[in-house]
Amino acid sequence: MKRYTQKPQEQLLSLNRLREVERKLDLIAKEFQQKKILDPEKIVLDHFEFMDLFKISRRTSQYWRAQSKIRYSLIGGRIYFSLADIQQLLQQNRVSVVQRPQLEKRPQLAQRPHRFLKPVRSENQSQEPRPP
Repeated sequence: MKRYTQKPQEQLLSLNRLREVERKLDLIAKEFQQKKILDPEKIVLDHFEFMDLFKISRRTSQYWRAQSKIRYSLIGGRIYFSLADIQQLLQQNRVSVVQRPQLEKRPQLAQRPHRFLKPVRSENQSQEPRPP
């Protein structure tokens, strides 16, 4: 049985989701600032923290790495991402919001019966019996 899976390129972050990720990154950065680690290059997330942060699957993470969307380090078979690289990923994929002018509404076309529907007979029309 064929199972539908969403292609990794179809998985897009919505604006609200992006703001949530940025908020979480800010919390992580503040936590490390309290520990006196100020350089984003020194703040490291492992693969599971990265997947949890973006709420993505292991396969999507693998796809992003294969497409060179994000830099990573591979140490002893484990994957790590620096906070600076995650911030760079977000900046490279930032979409500016452009306000479009409102379009004028089209005038409504006259309502006409659909061409496949049978016309409705009025009571004045005689109903002729159909031949057998």
